[in-house]
Amino acid sequence: MAFFVHWCLLNREGRILESGCFDARFTRREGAVRFVLERLDAAPHYGFCAGPDYWWLSGARDGGLETRLWIDADATISAQHADAGFV
Repeated sequence: MAFFVHWCLLNREGRILESGCFDARFTRREGAVRFVLERLDAAPHYGFCAGPDYWWLSGARDGGLETRLWIDADATISAQHADAGFV
């Protein structure tokens, strides 16, 4: 099984402006989590949402843009994240 890190960029209203999947492919979930945490480390504001399981990051606490990152065992966006409005 392979794990992939997906991302989407949202505006202040929660509308997706852009989305995609990083080229990196991980054989273990731990490697994908480490990849996400390295990206969060560079952001001034970040957190985790346990509902649909994603990390968020933004340049400012009240910023107009937010990036969401999540891990999936498929290179395509899962139904769970599609239902949560990630596409």
